[in-house]
Amino acid sequence: PRLEAQGAFRGGGLMLERARLDGAKLRLGARGLLSQRLDLRLEAAARGPITFGAADVAGAVDAAGSLTGPILQPRLALNADARSFSAAGVTIDAPRAAFVYDARARSGEAHVTGAVAGAPAQARAAIATDAYSLRFNDLVFSVGGFAGEGSAAFTTDGPAFDLAFGGPLSGLLTDSIGRIEGNATLTPMRRAPAQLAFTTRVRNGAYGDLRGLTGALALEGPLDQLTARATLRGYAADAPLSLDGGGRIAAQDGRIEGALEWDA
Repeated sequence: PRLEAQGAFRGGGLMLERARLDGAKLRLGARGLLSQRLDLRLEAAARGPITFGAADVAGAVDAAGSLTGPILQPRLALNADARSFSAAGVTIDAPRAAFVYDARARSGEAHVTGAVAGAPAQARAAIATDAYSLRFNDLVFSVGGFAGEGSAAFTTDGPAFDLAFGGPLSGLLTDSIGRIEGNATLTPMRRAPAQLAFTTRVRNGAYGDLRGLTGALALEGPLDQLTARATLRGYAADAPLSLDGGGRIAAQDGRIEGALEWDA
């Protein structure tokens, strides 16, 4: 890495005209006042892929913001853009994030926008930190017509979340009616793959000749080897419909692959 800096001492502090650190995949820049109280403008750029545990950032990342307040407990405000972000089998394309964090309170807030599978997505949460985790509490999010709430975290063992969500069935199947609701929990394991528990339910569904649909899907296990169980009840035309299924599904690199076998 190469460090370049230019500035002058003024009034008990260092006024940086510019400071720049260049590395193989990372560039950091700063200008402003460096003293017992900070008043710095920051910029950063990185070239991916970048991996944080089980989370991946692809492509270039650009960020700009400020670092202000007491030098030992400053306030960081940062806006960042990336090509994509992936965690727990979900990929956010073109994410744009805004963070504010107060080191004195060990708290802040975050707002992220982007797209998931082509649908607009956004999330907002309160930030809290300790020695072992970065937590997103009071999390509220939406993807297309779906909305949800819960919490998420990046821990020393990997990402974690506990979410509830719901929305119209038409968000998944065009020209369908009904509602889908569900819960998803990801639990990191210290010496084993993270464990996912996912359940979703369909109520009062209809699609084409199918009507009166109720159903459920449950996924459990590590992301690359999920055990799936499913049920579907209703009517096909005027004939009763009753299906039970099961199989294996894998969620990796932003893709979901696998198959269910059905028994009528």
